[in-house]
Amino acid sequence: MKNIKIYEPAMCCDTGVCGPGVDQELLRMKSVNKVLEQHDDITIHRYNLTNSPESFMENELVTKLLQEEGPNVLPITLVGNLVMKKGDYPDNEEWKKITGIAFTTEKEKKDVNTGGKCC
Repeated sequence: MKNIKIYEPAMCCDTGVCGPGVDQELLRMKSVNKVLEQHDDITIHRYNLTNSPESFMENELVTKLLQEEGPNVLPITLVGNLVMKKGDYPDNEEWKKITGIAFTTEKEKKDVNTGGKCC
């Protein structure tokens, strides 16, 4: 079983729709999270510094990275106890390497459906 944990910076919500603009990367992560939750051999947990500060303190590796590199090290993606990415979320290709699951962006889906041409 793959155990994935993502430690995110302080924010009011995990969707990116709570501020004046929509954070597309957080929306993508919400979609990735939803797909991964459907797989019995993968567990994924996202910890937001605002809502789950205790989760950051309980993980010695995350605490050490924050002390050494500061808050810009977030988000941190761990698979087991290994740091897979820090300072940004894994892109779709990296998620494929981590999980074996292919993720496609909306733009890629449109390009496949339209041959890369608009309407």
